[in-house]
Amino acid sequence: MKADLNIWGCEKSDSIKLLLLLLKEQLDFNDIYISENSHLDYRSVRIHSKADYLVSVYIYTYGQVKNNYGIHLEFPFFDEMDISSSMDMYEGVSFECLVELVRSHLDLTH
Repeated sequence: MKADLNIWGCEKSDSIKLLLLLLKEQLDFNDIYISENSHLDYRSVRIHSKADYLVSVYIYTYGQVKNNYGIHLEFPFFDEMDISSSMDMYEGVSFECLVELVRSHLDLTH
């Protein structure tokens, strides 16, 4: 998805659309790439760093209390690695905490 993306026109749940609108106020969408993978659940979104596409954040609302998120901080996966060591997982994350995790993981300094 591009920085000028029509958030309300994308095929995502209202909770993910609202999250994207809120994130747009907190993050520079020119520094990130939002995956348009149609295989993702409509209640989730994957955000990549433009600086390093292999580093991403998977955010979801399914199974979460309202206004909380599940988040996977995804690292590049190498054959010799155990898949479980290629991500950190968090549940029940507030929006404020989510923004800080995304900024830190994707190395967004502004």
